[in-house]
Amino acid sequence: EQSEINTSISANWTWIQGSSNNKESGSEEVSEETSANTIFTFTNDGAITGFNENYNGQTDITIPSKIDDITITSISTAAFYNKGLTSVNLPNTLINIDVAAFGNNSLTSLTIPDSVTTIGNVAFSDNQLKSIYLGKNLTTIADSVFSDNPLTEVIIPSNVTYIGRMTFAIFNDDLTITSVINKTGRSFNWCDIFNRAPENGTCSFVTGTFNGISITSQ
Repeated sequence: EQSEINTSISANWTWIQGSSNNKESGSEEVSEETSANTIFTFTNDGAITGFNENYNGQTDITIPSKIDDITITSISTAAFYNKGLTSVNLPNTLINIDVAAFGNNSLTSLTIPDSVTTIGNVAFSDNQLKSIYLGKNLTTIADSVFSDNPLTEVIIPSNVTYIGRMTFAIFNDDLTITSVINKTGRSFNWCDIFNRAPENGTCSFVTGTFNGISITSQ
């Protein structure tokens, strides 16, 4: 299914990057880049679409907030799918992370900036994520976003209104999550979210216990 993702982008601009030592948190402002020092391809409306032809296998990347005065607001479909990434810092200008954007890599931790409102299907599936921070303005977590990751605890920010099917599922092994902090005050269908049948016949609730997972409000 992933191989069929259409990653064609119009108005695609390609530039060249030099080395960067910026290691700031994804929730912090990151440096601006220019046509002389970026490895990323991007569109004139601020979507990062992947690496250019000068990409030389970096696994630890920082995505800038601006490239040549164009503010970066989105990561396009499959932009960094299966690139062997171990670390990514995201800018606090980012609003949308699209389908499979960082799927099938080796990320172990992740900070979603507070600016992000939407994360698309399977955006971070099949990584090695053990810890994540979800930004406070996030509203939509689509299907299978964090599936097949060894997470142990998840904090759902208060503005989230939608969590898709199989968002935290692990398909060929036991679930690793033991704690969910649901700050939304909303009821979600945990059967769909974890892709598991309920132990007590109840799927949808705000707080409680689901197959040994403690779901609390704080």
